Amino acid sequence: MIAEATGNTHPVLVESTRLFNSGCYVEAQKKLRVFLQKKPQNHQANILMAMIKEAVADYNSALDYCHQAQKNSPNNRNYLYLEGVIYVRQKKLDLALAHYKKFFQHYPNDLDALNTVYAIYSSRENKPAQLKTLLNIATLTQLPQEKLQQIYALLAETQHLIFDTITTNGIIALIQAEQISDGLLTRHLTAYLIEKYNLSSPQPKLNLYEIFQNNLFYLGIGCTRFSSIEVEKLLTTLREAILTICIQRQHVEAVAMPMIEGIALQNYLNEYIYPIKDSEQKIITETKKLLEIQTKNKDWHVQQSEGLLLLISMFQPLYELPIRKILLNTPISKWPKSLHKIAQKTLFNIHDELALSEQIPSITPIHDEVSMDVQQHYEEHPYPRWNQIFVIPLENIGSAILRYIPDIRDQLPAPLFNESTPILVAGAGTGRHPIIVSKRFPKAKITAIDLSRRSLAYATLKAKQLNINNVNFYHGDILEFDKREQKYHYIECNGVLHHLDNPMLGLERLLQCLHPGGVIKIALYSATARKAITSERDKISKLNIRPNSDSIRSYRQAIINAPEKHQDLLVFSDFYSLSECRDLLFHQHEICFTWELIREYCHTLDINFLGLVGNQKIIDIYNKEYPNSATNDFGKLTELEQKHPYMFRGMYEFLIQK
Repeated sequence: MIAEATGNTHPVLVESTRLFNSGCYVEAQKKLRVFLQKKPQNHQANILMAMIKEAVADYNSALDYCHQAQKNSPNNRNYLYLEGVIYVRQKKLDLALAHYKKFFQHYPNDLDALNTVYAIYSSRENKPAQLKTLLNIATLTQLPQEKLQQIYALLAETQHLIFDTITTNGIIALIQAEQISDGLLTRHLTAYLIEKYNLSSPQPKLNLYEIFQNNLFYLGIGCTRFSSIEVEKLLTTLREAILTICIQRQHVEAVAMPMIEGIALQNYLNEYIYPIKDSEQKIITETKKLLEIQTKNKDWHVQQSEGLLLLISMFQPLYELPIRKILLNTPISKWPKSLHKIAQKTLFNIHDELALSEQIPSITPIHDEVSMDVQQHYEEHPYPRWNQIFVIPLENIGSAILRYIPDIRDQLPAPLFNESTPILVAGAGTGRHPIIVSKRFPKAKITAIDLSRRSLAYATLKAKQLNINNVNFYHGDILEFDKREQKYHYIECNGVLHHLDNPMLGLERLLQCLHPGGVIKIALYSATARKAITSERDKISKLNIRPNSDSIRSYRQAIINAPEKHQDLLVFSDFYSLSECRDLLFHQHEICFTWELIREYCHTLDINFLGLVGNQKIIDIYNKEYPNSATNDFGKLTELEQKHPYMFRGMYEFLIQK
């Protein structure tokens, strides 16, 4: 209320404000006119009259009262803001933007004005300005889910993000609020680091203490995994320099701790895939010995070893330390702030994950030899180690399908349009896929199964962390599904069938769990897109390399050292984390598909191929090439992939119907 906001308690203004807020505009105007005849310069009365005129769409009069108020109170927030609103109402948007530019000189953090400006930019589809304004708002307040989703979409569409002060502070605010989804910033932060530190140069010049002051740098590397050789070289160079300096000085300076924490978290995100030099390993070995000596002191507490633990955490998980039991006995609340995230992720969570893996319930046995080999793979390296996701909830499965394939409404069974229809996710992995499904369809009951107990333990912990209550995780093998009686109208099976000895048998088992007319979403590796990977896997197989962590790092480094020969491998983001690199190059069993092979499967099993889903960019390219054809034409899909051989670098994603 104007009278309350300005502290003015004059009875006429108080009563006029009450009438205005009640919608009694005529009565309020009558009182104010009498008042203004006696006190024409009173800016509270003028601004209240301007608000009334704006409410009744008398915009010219409203502006007159705003300008009258300005004479006695030049920078009053209320009428300055209202003047901009009036220009918007008059559709004088250029004038409104120019006005708010001046307004922000006096009130740079005014959320009402920022939201008004954002609405103007949205109406004009000025996406760079939309994003910058939203990021400005993010520095001032916690954003609602709707605006977060708008930021995510704009970041995904933006080709080159300019990190000026507003954008930088907005990104930092989102990181600190843990409101950034995995991978969303990777491309932008990679470009930022390459440009800022001239990483394309053979020998970029780095000022260590200037880098320590770069909040965006150390916060960014702590929240998103990078898929860049240039950034990897930067971080390994920094890691070595920091380690050397700290050991020489026998002290870890406070100014370096945020960067050390960031490097440690980046190594956690990539599962410590970066190579370690012999000289570094020697220092870390001595550092661990010193840590053990410190912890033997009966008066030891974790704060005394903050520096040593930080240095070690850049090279390995704290859980791998011989003294982990001692560390686990110190509650996370008593750890130094610099180690909170690192200790939680690389010590306590791993301990909980291993304990929980023994408690995951089984719904089928595992007898198939290839399934047991694949199970062992993911017990050793659960895949992927993901962090955070943000997903827009959808109405129901049927509506989601029609977004991609709009002409099949009559083919879909009615239960798919029920928001609580149960869903089976065959191949839960570490939970990212089923939790995305659960967020899309929050009222559906989801059953998620996987071969790996360790992966399912990670999934269960993530579900608890994210307050996901509609997913049940089970240990089992889809090849044993012929013994199960429960049937579903909808199943998702991403990245599973191509790891079976007999993918067609696996698909048959899923079809046995499907009601007539039910739909399965499937994702499979493309033989064309993974040609370079298949070739490299053949080399690895002939060399008989055991896929442990050290051999993966070593072989990977050999590839990095000859980039000109391996460009087709370096573009895969999976190359930049340990479990994903193993999955990419060292998997126990992998069969790649072609559209012709998928056609044969559909023919043999008498199932209907509905078309593409998932990647809208691929669908848009298809529709541009074949404007009058649905995306279920195998011939056209084959032709399209021949034109764009890396189009399905992720996977083929499509729907089939029983």
